Amino acid sequence: MSLLSIVVVTFNSKELLRSLLLSIKADPSLTPLLSEIVVVDNGSEDSTEEMVRGEFAECLLLKEKKNTGFARAANRGARCAKGKYVLFLNSDTLLVPGEVKRMVDLMEKEASIAILAPGLLSPNGKAQRSYALTPSLFFEFVPRGLFEKKQLETLCDVPSVIGAAMLVRREVFEELSGFDEGFFFFLEETDLCVRARKRGYRVVCYPLCHVVHAQGSTVRKKWVEGRIEYNISLYRFIRKYHGLPYFLLFLALRFLKAAAFVIFLSPFLFFLHGRSRASFLYHARLLIWHLRGRPRQWGLRPR
Repeated sequence: MSLLSIVVVTFNSKELLRSLLLSIKADPSLTPLLSEIVVVDNGSEDSTEEMVRGEFAECLLLKEKKNTGFARAANRGARCAKGKYVLFLNSDTLLVPGEVKRMVDLMEKEASIAILAPGLLSPNGKAQRSYALTPSLFFEFVPRGLFEKKQLETLCDVPSVIGAAMLVRREVFEELSGFDEGFFFFLEETDLCVRARKRGYRVVCYPLCHVVHAQGSTVRKKWVEGRIEYNISLYRFIRKYHGLPYFLLFLALRFLKAAAFVIFLSPFLFFLHGRSRASFLYHARLLIWHLRGRPRQWGLRPR
């Protein structure tokens, strides 16, 4: 059995995907490890299919007719994986030569680790947050940033990893039945990590290994819709792991926070610019979304 399969889900990100696939080819340490590279094109309309077939014939390309969401597409890609480990990569990542091999080597030594994430770096070399605390009512009152370190210094067990780059033991992934396809985008990796930890497996961040991540590149053009989609996933996550009273309190608090933000800043709307104005418009749309019954089509899903 080969050790490694790579699965990439892409949607209208042809140039980012090309750069990622070139970075994979440029890493000689992967040659003896790699079983296959699976690219799942989630209904792209930017000639992604032609680019992959023409320039990266060694990749297994799976084509969806429409955007089915990350979880479903990633599960489809994983079903084609033959490696002992599956490396899930966002199309806006770049590999650093030798780093994935170090991740695989660690997984080979530590059989208790089911999910391993590297330290994420911005293209300018600045460290990004590579793990996350799980959402809860507590963190609606207290910012998670107070408890999350931007950069870990050593190998560390964490509640959840950031899904831009995550190495998963395939037998565990199959044991967990893969990603929960009820999550269209956002928090599917958090849900997977929670379920893995409930089974007694370790979820680990390995900050001494690095993957470059152009954070937000894939959803920047639809930022507000992306934030609405995050809320859809957030509510699903809370309902999945908590009782109805907890969920209703969580829902009410999120609604009241959005309402308070809009009411407070409305008199100053004319003076808002840049990020402040964008944040106001998002909260206004979030408030209306709640009042309209939280329709799913307001997020990133195809209409």
